[in-house]
Amino acid sequence: MMKRMALGSSSDMPLLFAPAESLGRFDASALHLGTQDIIRLGGFALKNGYKILQFRIADPYLSPLEPQEERVISEQMIELLHRYDTRELIGAMQEEFDGLYIVGVELQSANSQRRMSIRRGGYIDTAATWEAEAFLQSAWQDLRLT
Repeated sequence: MMKRMALGSSSDMPLLFAPAESLGRFDASALHLGTQDIIRLGGFALKNGYKILQFRIADPYLSPLEPQEERVISEQMIELLHRYDTRELIGAMQEEFDGLYIVGVELQSANSQRRMSIRRGGYIDTAATWEAEAFLQSAWQDLRLT
């Protein structure tokens, strides 16, 4: 069963995981992930035993793309990450993909085959919260996300 978690930050905890509905109880502010943050998380995931299943993409008004269009563009983005690196995809966001925003990423663990979805608003949907927490703790340290 999928659970929704939220990423937050407080003065004494740079990265906090909480059930999405209770983040406010921890005197924490939600962490918002931008396009570049999500791309960097995707690159980190590829290097650490995860497969990118799909990027979630929005138009300039942050409205979702049509599913078919999103799938095609997502596949192109994933191919860029596999072939080159995160810098190449970040650069392509200003050229080939200008006007589009990555608002989420769907990952699958190569070890457990479990999936997790990480979205722009700092929300995570996963059946294995411990696995998502371990992945994101490592990513936060390695990528120095704030």
